[in-house]
Parts: sequence; structure tokens; C-alpha cells
Amino acid sequence: MFTEKELAYLRSQPLARLATVSADGQPDNAAVGYTVEDDGTIMVGGMDLVRSRKGRNVAAGNELVALIVDDLESVQPWRPRGIRVYGSARLFERGGPMGGGSYLKITPEVSWSWDIERPSMTPGGWRPHRTEHRAPQVPTTAVREDPMSDPNDWNAKIIEEFRRNEGKVGGQFEGATMLLLHTKGAKSGLTRTNPLVYLPDGDRFVVFASKGGAPTDPDWYRNLVSDPNVTIEVGTRTIPVRATVITGPERDELYARQVEHRPSFADYERQTTRVIPAVALEPVD
Repeated sequence: MFTEKELAYLRSQPLARLATVSADGQPDNAAVGYTVEDDGTIMVGGMDLVRSRKGRNVAAGNELVALIVDDLESVQPWRPRGIRVYGSARLFERGGPMGGGSYLKITPEVSWSWDIERPSMTPGGWRPHRTEHRAPQVPTTAVREDPMSDPNDWNAKIIEEFRRNEGKVGGQFEGATMLLLHTKGAKSGLTRTNPLVYLPDGDRFVVFASKGGAPTDPDWYRNLVSDPNVTIEVGTRTIPVRATVITGPERDELYARQVEHRPSFADYERQTTRVIPAVALEPVD
């Protein structure tokens, strides 16, 4: 976690520089507006973020990023100061001080600050203050039934809030119809749980494999294709369902209805060249 002085410095600065890497390995560096959350995560906004180079880079699966916030406190004496952050970024929808829409949420792993914890002119002041932010790693030999149960995982917090509030989730999901999808990993065989926004369609629950507009399908979709007999949680109910991939005009009509309810799905469709799959989850006896 950042120290109190580091948090105060980060919140006093208007801009940062964010470095990302494209799918073909091209580095990019851009000036960005940002805010720092109470838990130390960093929210980066911007106009049409999902179509920006940084947004596309993260959506393509290159989630490792670097962010620098710095300034020149004085020239005489020469006193640069700042914070460098290494971490991982994810695209998602939320409301916020920069307005509702797409944001990058950066989870710091390691940071270095200089001339913030102690003046650089004092003994040892030139040495950067290093902080490890990453959560303890789970041993590779450990077996967990549900990898989303890690309390540091963003999805795990959504799952916990869903179950605590009988299927309702706030924040960027305020008012959205949501379910928890339980699948079995196509390769690992482990149980996976994913919170998803769904479109009601009669007795069916329709979900869309958008992955935030990424070029590849999400793992949960591949799991459904491998084994379509799954269970979902809706409200306080657990329901066995069978998944059917919908194609053609019916898929297009359902996706258009989803865009009416959640306009961000239009952004996802513009961002990717693939046809975002629609999947109907139909209750079975």
C-alpha cells in the first residue's frame, strides 16, 4: 500500500504517464488523467478509452503496465520528485469523477518513490522508497475449487457483494441484471465462477462473450462450448441450465437489445473484429 505521503502526492498531481505494450510488442507512452482509490488502485479515464491505443493494448491481453507521476519541486536546489508504479490493468465500466464509461483499473504490484518520504538532500534521501503491493502468491501445488475466491481479486469482490445482497451489485453495475455462471475449466477441470450481466429473454438468460472488446473469446465461453450443462446463481436461486450459442439474425437482435440496456456493449463490438458470441442459458428440469 502507498504511504500517506505518497497518497497525498499522487492526489495532488493532475497527470501521469502510462506505458503499455501492443500485441505486436510496440511500447506506447501516453499522458493520462487519473484518480487514486482508497484501496490504492489507480483509475485511468479518457475519451473513448476502449478505442485508444492504451485501451486496445490492455484489451489485447497485455495487462502489465507502468505509470509515472513526477514533477520538479524546485530548480535551486534541484529537486525532482515522483512515483513509479509497476502493475496490471483491466478495462471495465463504472461511474466516476471523470463521468460514467470505460476506465482502466491499475492494481499496483511494486512502486518506487523519490523525494517524497524524505527530502533528497538528507542522508539517504536519494534512495528510492520501494513498496511491494502484490498479494501473497498461492503455491503452484495448491488446488482451489474456485479461483475467484481470492479476496484480492476484483471479480471475487463482485461475487461476494452479489451473494450478500441477494443478487444485486452496485457501482458500475448499479441496476444491471446479473448472474453468477459456474463452469468447469475445459483444460483444468476446476470449477470457475464468473459474474456476468445478462439480458432476460422469456425464461432464458442471455449472456454475451464480450471480454471488454478483446480479440479473443473469454475462458468461460470456451468452457460452455466444451460442457454446456452448467449452473447459474440468479438472486438467491441456483438454477441448472443448458447453454446454447445463438447465431444469425436472432443473435443480432438480442445484441441490439443488450446495447439499448448497456451502451458499453456497442463500444465492445466496435473495438473487436470478431462477432461477439451470444449464449442463451435455458433452465432444465
